[in-house]
Amino acid sequence: MCMLLKLQCHFRLLLKENFSTTATRLSFSATAQKDLSKETTSFSLKCENARLTSGEFFAKIKESVGSDANDEEFTIPRPAYDALAAEYDVLLEEIATFKISFICMQGINSDIYIYIQNELQLLTDIYIGKKLLIIVDKYIRAIAEIENVRRRGQKQTEETKVFAIQGFCKDLLEVADILDLAISAVGKEELENNVPLKNLFEGLEMTRTLLQKAFMKHGLKQISPEGEKFDPTLHEAVFQVPKEQSKLESGSVAQVIKIGYALQNRPIRAAKVGVVQ
Repeated sequence: MCMLLKLQCHFRLLLKENFSTTATRLSFSATAQKDLSKETTSFSLKCENARLTSGEFFAKIKESVGSDANDEEFTIPRPAYDALAAEYDVLLEEIATFKISFICMQGINSDIYIYIQNELQLLTDIYIGKKLLIIVDKYIRAIAEIENVRRRGQKQTEETKVFAIQGFCKDLLEVADILDLAISAVGKEELENNVPLKNLFEGLEMTRTLLQKAFMKHGLKQISPEGEKFDPTLHEAVFQVPKEQSKLESGSVAQVIKIGYALQNRPIRAAKVGVVQ
């Protein structure tokens, strides 16, 4: 501990000496115009016009201490070394600040100095303001991009959930078609005279009704465009009807051969139709 205190004393004295010498060199007064070649210092923080590193600085201290300390005694614990090195860097900053202040006080009129300080502050504020605007703009753009990505992801997730059942729905459409054919194949006269057939027919109708409700529940809707304008995105024309055989306008759907279906407004099977010429 005594050795560390001794080193700190040398440390401060050597920096103070350098500090005083530097201040004398930077003086702009008439008394400072002396022959600097005659000036000698026992210690300097510069080595070939470059600042000493912490290691070089401690070597200087050891050299200055001389016979007061042997090699074992001079070995500095790492925490103490780091603390002294930090103090060294801080004092170097203080010396640099002193130099600037000294020049300003000795060589520049105080009004000019205040003006320069104000201008520098203004320029600094403008620079910081522009930087802040850039940062805010980047932040807003980043938020917008994140929101767009979130919406796209949400939309894709919803579409994936909806259209994952598309293949299953297509298979069920064949069942619905067979039910429709079976129901349409039974005549009313046959139902009146055949009770078992009537019961079977009613069961088929109930099955078709429940199936259509299930389709509606999952967004599967029928496309039965009879009398509507032909739409190539929803309809498939399989034949044409002469104009004189239909009261509908040209290009209208005269007959639906096979009902189409759309899942969440996206057609998964076009309706097969006959179109008026």
